[in-house]
Amino acid sequence: MKEPIPDYGQLMPLEEFRQACIDGFFIDYDGYGELCTETEALGEYISPSDVLANRTIPIEATQVNWYNK
Repeated sequence: MKEPIPDYGQLMPLEEFRQACIDGFFIDYDGYGELCTETEALGEYISPSDVLANRTIPIEATQVNWYNK
């Protein structure tokens, strides 16, 4: 379900999030991300372990809003 991107969290480009997970800057214990387009949250969540497992990400997702614990 698409919704407005929340005002809280750290919005970043998908590739930046992906690289931060690969480099070990984000781990599952730290929090989770929500996949977003440029203007909407997609209501689909992603964890750093999903990135490391090469989970399929919807083509429209270009951003991740990171929610730190």
